[in-house]
Amino acid sequence: MAIANLNDLTPAAPDGHVNVTWLGDSSVPRNISAHVVSVGGVLFKSAGYLTTAADCGVLIVFDSATAVTLTLPAVAPFAASPVEPSQWSIEVQNIGTGILTVSRNGLTIDGAASNLTVYPGHGVSIRSDGSTYFTSRGMASDADVTFTDITSGNVSTTRHGFAPKSPNSATVYLDGTGAYSTPAGAVPPTDATLATSDIATNNVSTTRHGFAPKAPNNATKYLDGTGVYSTPAGAAQPTFVDGETPTGTINGVNTSFTLANTPAAGSVKLFLNGLRLSGGGADYSISGATITMVNVPGTGDVLLADYRH
Repeated sequence: MAIANLNDLTPAAPDGHVNVTWLGDSSVPRNISAHVVSVGGVLFKSAGYLTTAADCGVLIVFDSATAVTLTLPAVAPFAASPVEPSQWSIEVQNIGTGILTVSRNGLTIDGAASNLTVYPGHGVSIRSDGSTYFTSRGMASDADVTFTDITSGNVSTTRHGFAPKSPNSATVYLDGTGAYSTPAGAVPPTDATLATSDIATNNVSTTRHGFAPKAPNNATKYLDGTGVYSTPAGAAQPTFVDGETPTGTINGVNTSFTLANTPAAGSVKLFLNGLRLSGGGADYSISGATITMVNVPGTGDVLLADYRH
């Protein structure tokens, strides 16, 4: 029995398939053509591409720095039938830096009426059931995630999502609108931002924390527990006056004399002709800076005062 190579190409294999070689008995000629799904091969693309049924089994690799689109056939290849089973599939890989969009071209992908996004470093397997498309998706590593995919899926007031790219500023925070902003009061005041106007309206008091009020330019006053500047009792050093001649005429008639300063209580020492007089109404009395003598000094008498104020 002779064996012949019956490579009959009639009918020709449809797109996505190849004819196969049959070995048969040459005494029984056959008009038979068989075909199987074509598999293997790599197709590189740097721009948008419309797939066809002939791409079945091909790995389509996109390498683009800008966004590109892979468009699926509007009629899903290989509709189910006894002759053509549903078996069309392609592999897709994005090795560029631009985002790849897989357009569903009016059909659905995984039951959803939305296109598929393939980020840089990602890939997907796409299959047809004869009427629509389904995918098998992998998982990206940490190194594959870039800012390009985060920018297209950021959190907002209408959806969950990625946090937007950090603005490289430690004074701003991601707020409830999905944007970075500076919270009120989050930035401490600086010399450049402080002004008299804000200090005056935010001074410390007995009811709240705040700024120290403006200094009164007086070294004898201090900020006290009521929130104001005052002179502490005993904090000021007294001034001593020795041998002051009070004003007033010594003529044997006048009894009223005045010191240049109001003396501290109990500090006055009054001398008449070198003899110390007794106060408290015995030899004289004092009210404020005014001295009233009990006995009238005579003409030529000398009246001197020591005191502190």
